[in-house]
Amino acid sequence: MKSATVGRTAGIIAAAMLSACAGSQPVTAPPVALAQPGAAKSQTFEYTGAPQTFTVPSGVTQITVEAFGAGSPSFSNGPSGPSSIGSNGGYLKATIPVTPAERLGIFVGGGGSLGELGQGGGGGYNGGGPGGAGVYGTSYSDGGSGGGGASDVRKGGVRLGDRVVVAGGGGGGGVAVGFYGAGQGGAGGGITGGTGGGAGGGYSSGAGGYGGSQGSGGGGGLGGRSGYGTGADGQKGDRKRGGAGGSGHVYAGGGGGGGGGGGYYGGGGGGAGTRITSGVGGGGGGGGGSSYAEPGAKHVKNVQAGAGAGNGKIVISW
Repeated sequence: MKSATVGRTAGIIAAAMLSACAGSQPVTAPPVALAQPGAAKSQTFEYTGAPQTFTVPSGVTQITVEAFGAGSPSFSNGPSGPSSIGSNGGYLKATIPVTPAERLGIFVGGGGSLGELGQGGGGGYNGGGPGGAGVYGTSYSDGGSGGGGASDVRKGGVRLGDRVVVAGGGGGGGVAVGFYGAGQGGAGGGITGGTGGGAGGGYSSGAGGYGGSQGSGGGGGLGGRSGYGTGADGQKGDRKRGGAGGSGHVYAGGGGGGGGGGGYYGGGGGGAGTRITSGVGGGGGGGGGSSYAEPGAKHVKNVQAGAGAGNGKIVISW
């Protein structure tokens, strides 16, 4: 009798437990995101107009840098109004050796500025050359556009000699002030930056500046010549910046030349145009700056005009 009672009691308890389990919902643990071993990480540096810093993470002995040089803008005010054709900056990708906790200098190039009546456009941050000035007070002279700045990474310091990766900036466009065209800015990047275009109008128009190379800055373009006067030649680029564009003649006028792009070596400035009886010569485009990767870099990809016409940027991945 006692054993039967115990059996009934056990059965009642078991049934109650089963009923409780049937009426409850199972508890599900929230999903957990697991870190993938060796997953790539990256950091992007946009243009700020000032030096920036990247600190190498612990355990990292090499990084891949993608540098985008800055370019120069374009504008048009109709077939007989002022106009200018800018250019794109260069693109350089390279893998370089680093040391954990090492601090690298990051310099992101700024885009060049458009010129206007009486003055040339400013060169972009980090080496863009200024556009040649127009002559204030005459409709025959508008200023050329400034060249784009280079984007670079520096190791061991912040001097020009500490650069290990450089993407060249594009040259500024010369300006046309009439029916004669203006010279387009030379593309940034490559072993040698692109040569600026010569302006239309024959001998009265400015010639384009030459691109910077691995060992010297690009030469400046010659200014236009006529009986009314001579447009100024563009200046030669160097390691610090692109050359300034030539300015229009103080009396005759003429379109200003574009500034050279910054780079490992900067491009030369475009020559200015001058006036002739039938019109006004345009300014030549500035030359593009060259790109560079240190000798120890691997997997280098160097593309001329591989970036845009605005500000540059730098992307670091590891």
